Amino acid sequence: MSLAVSIQQIQGFILILFRVAGIIAFAPIFSASSIPPIIKISLTIAAAVLFFPAVIAIIPPIPNDTPTLVLAIGGELLIGIAIGLVGRTISSAVQFAGELIGFHMGMRIANVFDPSAEITVSLLGAFYNLVTLLLLLSMNFHIILMGVIRQSYVAIAPLGMNLRLEAADVFLRLGSNIFLFALQVVAPVLAAIFFIEVIIAVLAKTARQFNMLMLQFPLKILLGMMVLAVAFRAMPRGVEYMLGKVLGEISRLLNFFG
Repeated sequence: MSLAVSIQQIQGFILILFRVAGIIAFAPIFSASSIPPIIKISLTIAAAVLFFPAVIAIIPPIPNDTPTLVLAIGGELLIGIAIGLVGRTISSAVQFAGELIGFHMGMRIANVFDPSAEITVSLLGAFYNLVTLLLLLSMNFHIILMGVIRQSYVAIAPLGMNLRLEAADVFLRLGSNIFLFALQVVAPVLAAIFFIEVIIAVLAKTARQFNMLMLQFPLKILLGMMVLAVAFRAMPRGVEYMLGKVLGEISRLLNFFG
């Protein structure tokens, strides 16, 4: 009898481990490739151990046949990955905003290597991404993430996933949310750059002796940096707003999965 209980506990821990692993593998901050794999594995195991005493009590009896256990593990991993992808909307949006700003300011040629994603991004894209991650840490995102994991088990117990087609709506909204968040970040700078381009176009017609092609690059960068310095003060409120929207989308996703 004790052996059967031990097997159930091991299987339950495996289910908890895979859901937590899916979340940590794709969530902002923790999914950064600059974090050593051993640290990610340690965090995953530690979080699974933390939630094990509370979650094991709500896990129904797990069949001992291998196909059912594999499907259960796949379902838990799918829930974790879905939550992590929705949470990653924040970092994707601000990095996209930085790419847009850098492109329109004429800084697209100044690329740097982003170690968190192992890709080459624009200088402003990497800067915005780094600032956003620091702001998320200052907002106790790591604690919020633990709360999201707890909420997922309250909404969907292990072996309790009931996937509905409405869940696809959340993922379809991811693209629109990324674009909307990025537009809110980039709007002031793009407006200023558009204003400069209009002025340069008027001067090109009235003062043909000036080489406007050479003047527009320093003017765009100068005005763009000035607007960035002013708009940067609203960055914490913007990230906080995006975090609230993302948490709401995660709640909707869990309702569709439950």
